Amino acid sequence: MKARKWPSLIIAAFTILSLGSCEDWGQMDPPAGSDVYPKLEQVLNLKFDGDRVNSEEIQTFAYSGGDVPSLVTDEKMGQVLCLDNGYARIFNPYNKVKVQNAVSLVFYVKQAGTAEMTDEDEIAAYTQDLTGALFSFENQNGTQRMFITANGWLSYEGEDGRYEANNPNSANTGLLTPDVWHYVALSVTNTGYFVYVDGKKRIEQNVTDFDFSKIVQFMASVPYIYMGYGSDTQTKKFYLDDVKFYRNTITSKEWTDPRKPDGGEESSPYITIGNTDYTSNFFEPKSEQLVRSGDCIFHYQFYNYNNSGDNWNNWVLAVTNGKEFGADGYAEYFVLRADAYGWGDSNYNAANIIHGFNWDTFVADMQGALVDMTITRNGSKINVSVKTKTASGGALADYSFSYDGVSTTDIGTFITVDHSYIELSKAETYYGASYSTGDYRIGAQDCSAGWWTVFSQHTKIEGTNSALRYQFKNYTKGDENFKNWLVILTNGKDRPESGYEEYLVLRSDAFGWGARYNADNMTSGFDWSTFKTDMNGAEVVLEIKRADGRVDVISNVTTAAGKALPTYSIYFEDLEESAELGAFLTIEGGYIDMESVVTYPFIDVE
Repeated sequence: MKARKWPSLIIAAFTILSLGSCEDWGQMDPPAGSDVYPKLEQVLNLKFDGDRVNSEEIQTFAYSGGDVPSLVTDEKMGQVLCLDNGYARIFNPYNKVKVQNAVSLVFYVKQAGTAEMTDEDEIAAYTQDLTGALFSFENQNGTQRMFITANGWLSYEGEDGRYEANNPNSANTGLLTPDVWHYVALSVTNTGYFVYVDGKKRIEQNVTDFDFSKIVQFMASVPYIYMGYGSDTQTKKFYLDDVKFYRNTITSKEWTDPRKPDGGEESSPYITIGNTDYTSNFFEPKSEQLVRSGDCIFHYQFYNYNNSGDNWNNWVLAVTNGKEFGADGYAEYFVLRADAYGWGDSNYNAANIIHGFNWDTFVADMQGALVDMTITRNGSKINVSVKTKTASGGALADYSFSYDGVSTTDIGTFITVDHSYIELSKAETYYGASYSTGDYRIGAQDCSAGWWTVFSQHTKIEGTNSALRYQFKNYTKGDENFKNWLVILTNGKDRPESGYEEYLVLRSDAFGWGARYNADNMTSGFDWSTFKTDMNGAEVVLEIKRADGRVDVISNVTTAAGKALPTYSIYFEDLEESAELGAFLTIEGGYIDMESVVTYPFIDVE
């Protein structure tokens, strides 16, 4: 990275501030040797609660063509710092304390992804920023530096040597998800560094071939800390909130996400399967079985933890005929272990397992690993695909299995463990079906469908904290606003069934009716002068979310030209816990080309 050239007036101003600050800080330093035992201490907390950035605390700058960082209101976090092709710097608070074993940072961060984009080409071209620095520590003239990025890439360049880990050119760690707020806790210690995200350890580097105390003392001694600046590439748009700087090594109190209070499964974005002390016996703890009929897809994402014992002390997948475990008629098509081993009925064939694991490192690789698993059924065939990233960010060889022999309408899946445990992501666990263009149409392509003549399948929304998500293309004759999709929420019964009732009928044009309909609970912001044109060929993501007694319907529409329409939503409350809930779609004067219908059975309750 090239050294920066500051205007002489700015340098003079900062020099005066630096000298004054250093003199004050020096007077506060304790006598050498009096602070023997490492003490955890917060040395600075950057809050963004005012009307504007506090210029006495934070200096702000813009990249060429960018914006100076500013405070904006986020619907979830409130007032936050937005760095949109700009960066900020502060005087280093560690200069005024003695750092012994670590420099630590705790902060909320969100990278801007495609959610803020409206241009279709821009969305298609989007790539996550893994190389731009989130934070950097630099000397006066920028010739020595340490930075960390959204990939967990830590890079140090000093007079006493160089070190780097998790360079995105070598491995994509998947540390942060764009468009999502994450709680990040980072400690650079005398022996390496670790990173927690949303309360989960994602990176741990214990380094023996480089003296990390040099990096710690460098971070503590340089005059400046930067946000959004410091690597060789310009950092793309991101947001920060509540940034805390600690001297020495943080503990579980600091890396536990304060948004998720202790106790109660619903307060956590994960479901833990198995005892965390590794005492769970084989097939004892199980995730809830997910059951689906016909061609379908199941998706799981989870962190895997083992007892550093045998290869099989990891996750185990069971695929069944859909019957409850232990019930009459229950049968397993196959059981597949993490270590490329399995068994099953007479159609099971071990030769269909494909992998490339290194058994010398397998157990260690699986400790804290992020596992992404997809099970797809097509007729009598089932395919399993598993992708795994280690806690240090490396990718294991892909693991797959194929089976042919399904003879039942339903199949079920669940995850179990053997002296191990998993933390199952609620947000990334779903099941349902996906469709190719034209495979699942509702209405004729000539848009001739009359009122209440064509319908999607009715789907029950099981459980009290779950969501149903439709994704489809909407086509319309275009002569009336109402000639587009409609969603109907029912009491769990389909139209032909006895006792069928409608809670809500919601049209796409911000209108509806039904026993639970209340226009005051609706939010929309459509441009009616373009609405009919906007809806033809539009991509619609329609979610029905049930969280305790509240039901939300949320529609996000992107036009065929790539323009995102305002989010459209409505809700009703006080749905009894015992009440069933179902949904289906219909359309008049148009047609729907369905792309997917999936259920998220374990949504997080905010």
